[in-house]
Amino acid sequence: MPIYSAIAKDKKKKDFPEFFVPALFHNPKVTLTYFTTEDYSTVWRYWRAYQNSPKHFFELELSQIKNFLQKKNLKNENLFSVKEQELPLIYKMIIRSEVSPQTVNYLDEVFGFHQVLEKKIEEKILFPKISQRLSKLSYFMEKQDREELKQIVKKVFLLDK
Repeated sequence: MPIYSAIAKDKKKKDFPEFFVPALFHNPKVTLTYFTTEDYSTVWRYWRAYQNSPKHFFELELSQIKNFLQKKNLKNENLFSVKEQELPLIYKMIIRSEVSPQTVNYLDEVFGFHQVLEKKIEEKILFPKISQRLSKLSYFMEKQDREELKQIVKKVFLLDK
């Protein structure tokens, strides 16, 4: 089966161009064959599920972040703390696929941390790439009410102790 037919199999016209977005976030140089793998099917299903129910997945991932911080005996602020020539923890979690880039973008909508971190982060290899990709990804994400996102953050980090 030709590669394009394999990619289009079981998809609707409205699935494109978003079908390619999750892979391009992690690797803009990905080859077409990657889009036919089971690994990518998993990534694509998660992207679609997140897009269909962003508040649910945002809350779910925030709970996972909170549990991670508790296990490591870290404070919430540690997510965004900047150390010399290092990425903040929240960006490391994206790289390790422990948090989705959508959640980071929604967190930035709530806290507006990205612009502040841009001025503080000295790391010049990964951060600029991640920053640019997060910015581009935001155009494909379902827009959310900032106040509703704020309430979810409060629920997970403040009320749910």
